[in-house]
Amino acid sequence: MTEVQELAQVSPCQDNPQQLCRINSIPFFRESWYQRFIFRRGLLIGVQLAHLETPEVHSLIDKWLDSGYRYIPVAITSAGQELDLFAEIKLSGKEGARKAVNNFVRRTAADLNTTYLYLDLDDREHLLDNYYSFYTILAQAPRDLIGIEEVVRDKYLTITFIAPVAEWQDKGQPRP
Repeated sequence: MTEVQELAQVSPCQDNPQQLCRINSIPFFRESWYQRFIFRRGLLIGVQLAHLETPEVHSLIDKWLDSGYRYIPVAITSAGQELDLFAEIKLSGKEGARKAVNNFVRRTAADLNTTYLYLDLDDREHLLDNYYSFYTILAQAPRDLIGIEEVVRDKYLTITFIAPVAEWQDKGQPRP
């Protein structure tokens, strides 16, 4: 934590002194974002960007994440329910997965807090060929696989860069 504090010129967050926040906003896709470094047991487990103008940036971020082969959506969580999107893609292809997402969104429409998890497959496009669900990825994929967790809330949006496979394997159980 001390090393990150010195290198990134950050200080303890006002709402959680166990995490570090950048005093000034940073640019990301020509927008100003708040930045937070998330720690667990003294180890950096995520870097988060937060934006308060959800409708304006949601479309921008979705275009980025849905732009091609680098990022693949694997799970959606909302209203206490989870859609294993990777399993839907493997089972019924893109069109079937699109229908599953539409049905999931209809079922959870009243919830104003939805989490999307994407995996960054830069130069590793075929890494997931042998997996059949989000949980087989968590159990068997390389620990260095980077995830991008997009959380859309009523009043703000966050993007957190995490290592979901390492986190899940370290916990020995599924992510909440």
